[in-house]
Amino acid sequence: MNRKYFLKFSLEAILQVLKKYDSELKVAEKEKDEEKIKLLREEIIPKYDRLYFGFKHTNFDEKDDKEINGIEKTINDILEKNGISKEYIEQCEEKREDLEGNSGAEVTKNLFLYTIKNLEKKKGNIYDKLNPVMDKEKKLEADWKECIQYEDEMKVAADIVEVREEKRNLQDQLKHIDFLINQIKYDLDCGWKYEIFGTISKEELKKNI
Repeated sequence: MNRKYFLKFSLEAILQVLKKYDSELKVAEKEKDEEKIKLLREEIIPKYDRLYFGFKHTNFDEKDDKEINGIEKTINDILEKNGISKEYIEQCEEKREDLEGNSGAEVTKNLFLYTIKNLEKKKGNIYDKLNPVMDKEKKLEADWKECIQYEDEMKVAADIVEVREEKRNLQDQLKHIDFLINQIKYDLDCGWKYEIFGTISKEELKKNI
């Protein structure tokens, strides 16, 4: 078996399965079907996400024929389980080739990159707020050590509590943004979340947004 064709076909097969479940997730979210949302998000989609990531980062030239045949059987079983034919996968491969450079995949990937850029900008704005707060905290801590009167000590201590709460809120925002950035970077590295739109044109994707 041609290893290059095998990998290309297998990736397209997993992509189409992921596309199917991604569509089901959107419907479940619209219908607020919490049970199905949980199943798709936590069990089904992550399983195929890992499979797609694994395929992309595996050197199949190092696999012997027996291993390849076993993997091929797994792919065929996955397609059969999801009611997807080999002919349909081959049609998707052709569409992907025809639309290369003009597909929804490029639009979606660029959107991911743009989102990261905006999140990085937000991080910068938060740091602009955080740095003065941290400086203020240090000054208040120094003032607190110099306090002689009990009333002054209590007032400074209260100010420290307020400043630390503000600092904690800003740091929580940074952690959340870092989480979002890392998630998008993983999506870019894995690829399926934008590659599933590689079989439709940019114009078609924009109509459906």
